[in-house]
Amino acid sequence: MNSFIGLIIVLAVFVVLSIVYGIRNKRVLEPLLLLGAGFF
Repeated sequence: MNSFIGLIIVLAVFVVLSIVYGIRNKRVLEPLLLLGAGFF
């Protein structure tokens, strides 16, 4: 159960970082698509 919670936390951190990176580079969807492609 702890590993599942840890996985959710890691995914949340990656999503937040990708959104911040996208905003700083005026691109929001590209990092999220790359992130989604990386997991799926």
